[in-house]
Amino acid sequence: MCWRLAAVLVLLLGPGITWSDPPRSIGPERCSKCHEAAHTDWATHLHAKSWHRLKEADRKRPQCLTCHAPDRQNRQAGVHCETCHGPGSAYAPSHIMRDPNLRGYLGLLPQSLATCQRCHVGGHSPKLKPLNLVELWRKLHHKGTKSPAVTPAPTPAPTPAPAPSP
Repeated sequence: MCWRLAAVLVLLLGPGITWSDPPRSIGPERCSKCHEAAHTDWATHLHAKSWHRLKEADRKRPQCLTCHAPDRQNRQAGVHCETCHGPGSAYAPSHIMRDPNLRGYLGLLPQSLATCQRCHVGGHSPKLKPLNLVELWRKLHHKGTKSPAVTPAPTPAPTPAPAPSP
């Protein structure tokens, strides 16, 4: 009896579960099919131009690519949807987009200020202006939405230096 129940569950749920396929990048053009306004907004943003703004020599440096072109299959897209939101293939089923717990279970990125801070930490480029990330987060939204997707994660307080020994 148990094996019959298991077989029925596999037949009913099997097509929706792909345990062997890890989420993968699908690129911003594919995201635009459902998120046209967000894609249009991104295309005019500096993030979309981050690869093209790199000097030719810097396009070979891993320390530059980590932030300017993190998607190995789609370097020229610069910093795109999946840089902040995680691999798009896992978002395809609409129920995943509406369930933050399921997104977390699949390893998709939570939207937080910490995501921005992976690159926007300053100090590595003399031309990089310091950013007030908390203020920038308040302004961040995709056109067509009324407010930012989520509230920012608190910025961690600096660790105090240990007291000198007497």
